[in-house]
Amino acid sequence: MTKDKFSSRYGFEPKDADIQIRHEAPVELRAIVADIAYEAGLSPHSLRGIMCKILRVREDPSNWSAFPNVDREARAHLESCEWYEIYDVVEAIYSSLKSKDERRDWDEKRAGSEYFTEELNKYFRKRGIGWQLIDGAIGIRGPESFESIVAGAREALRDTGRDTAENENS
Repeated sequence: MTKDKFSSRYGFEPKDADIQIRHEAPVELRAIVADIAYEAGLSPHSLRGIMCKILRVREDPSNWSAFPNVDREARAHLESCEWYEIYDVVEAIYSSLKSKDERRDWDEKRAGSEYFTEELNKYFRKRGIGWQLIDGAIGIRGPESFESIVAGAREALRDTGRDTAENENS
């Protein structure tokens, strides 16, 4: 049995939706992050650990069974955090998967971090979310010309020694 879906094998991919979402994280996205993390190789315990560390919340010690208890706890954290924290969690999930990839011999299989990135970015494009995961970091997604303008502006600011938001100290 082949791993690829029918639509992927025959090139039937949806067109990118117009960007409608930038400063929010819809409920559906919050659930999909957990689903894709599991598909990429994380366990509910690992996912909860990542989220609790990023969100600075305590793991519930009375939850010990992966399904449904730990999974339910992890999803509750995703549902209740601020929209921008979802993207912090996404970056942390990628980092954890990348670390796991480096400790494992994948034998021609796609690494978990690659799978997570590809599936999440497909979801972002399909749902009109204006972000993308590139090399483990969430960045702006938009029309190609928009992305090149943003990249050029960042480079120009760096070349002139001006600060950008990404390198400001708090």
